[in-house]
Amino acid sequence: MELAAQQKQVIFGGMANIDDINRRGGWLLEETIPGSDLRRYFKVYELDEQQAIELARAYGATGRVRAVKELNIHEFTGDGMRPGDVKQHG
Repeated sequence: MELAAQQKQVIFGGMANIDDINRRGGWLLEETIPGSDLRRYFKVYELDEQQAIELARAYGATGRVRAVKELNIHEFTGDGMRPGDVKQHG
């Protein structure tokens, strides 16, 4: 591999491909606790909405969980997440 290509790989190796910029990645979910004003948010790296809700429940969500927004892949890879990962957000 030539030097310029190696340097490019080092510089951009950890970045997602620009072709993936609008690719779907998963969901931002909101958990509401009955009888409380408390709201928790979860980023779930899973394309299927129902499966994402199940993963949030397995992570510890006990209240009502609903999808708020579909997120693109960069919102997960930028946080070092992998498919199937759940992260409490905010």
